Amino acid sequence: MDLFSRSFYFRAVCFYFSFWSFLSMGYSNPPQQITTDGTNRQGIFLSDQTFVYVHSSERFPDESQLFFFDLEKNKAKPITFQRGLIQNGFVSDQKLYYSSNTDELKESPEALRKFLQRLPSSVRNEALFHIPFGPQELYRSLIDGTSIERLTENKGFDGFPALLPDGNTLVFSRWTNGQLRLMTQKIGQPKVLRMAATTVGHDLGVSLAPNLKSLAWSRISPDFKSSQIVVSDAKFKNLRYATLEKGMNWSPAWHPNSKSILFSSRGSSQTDYDIYEVSLEKDCVRRITNLSGDEYYPSLSPNGKKILFTATHKGSAQLFSQKYPEPFRCD
Repeated sequence: MDLFSRSFYFRAVCFYFSFWSFLSMGYSNPPQQITTDGTNRQGIFLSDQTFVYVHSSERFPDESQLFFFDLEKNKAKPITFQRGLIQNGFVSDQKLYYSSNTDELKESPEALRKFLQRLPSSVRNEALFHIPFGPQELYRSLIDGTSIERLTENKGFDGFPALLPDGNTLVFSRWTNGQLRLMTQKIGQPKVLRMAATTVGHDLGVSLAPNLKSLAWSRISPDFKSSQIVVSDAKFKNLRYATLEKGMNWSPAWHPNSKSILFSSRGSSQTDYDIYEVSLEKDCVRRITNLSGDEYYPSLSPNGKKILFTATHKGSAQLFSQKYPEPFRCD
């Protein structure tokens, strides 16, 4: 099947499953808003009832911290306490990994920070994925926010970290020479890096499959006007596209069975982002959310029963949850 035929097929399948999802989920599976104060985004499940997320208060919108949320108790508590902006948090082996501009605020003069934040007009005009691409470094701490270690050393953006299967190799996106590149680095060796994948465009946000055998990330066109979800094996080989629809497709999150990926998508004729799911076994796509505003950063609970995502449904970015719609029909 050629690229045009696959793209046409992909759009047709998207339409069918979007329509089916709307009828079957629109009223029987409404999303529930979890957070209300300030802005809240990038929620990632730790267990079936707990997750971490990024919170910014209304009083200090440019300073954000990682928070812990217990769904059973309906309570949140901060787990980082440092100046600056934090984003991209995740937990592995009872340790937090995240990006922050804490040290950049101290090390880089204001004039230099402005230079490092210069981006192509296509990125500035799009406010690409709501991401602040300013100078940031990667850090690791204990789950309570103590014993902070700085993991990267770079005058510019380092973000969206993940761990490769060995548990000791970071992979992250670095803004360098006008491109977002995937870089790998052994923890404790910030000056020894290698490029994980090559492209004429940009690579952002790697996600490791629960079975530790596959990777997924967003590959963005050179002009930042379209992006697709790509998958590879755990060594960045045997790369293939999981999506082919025109538009912007990003923030991939694996289903616990490692057989499908949730992602945020805005088609070329759409104005908002919605959450979709693509089956890697049967090559079909369905729509998960259909709210006004944008929905992005999906995360599935370990038992596969709940979806957590960020939405601007009511203005500011907040966290919403809904039941994962089963089964994933591809017939």
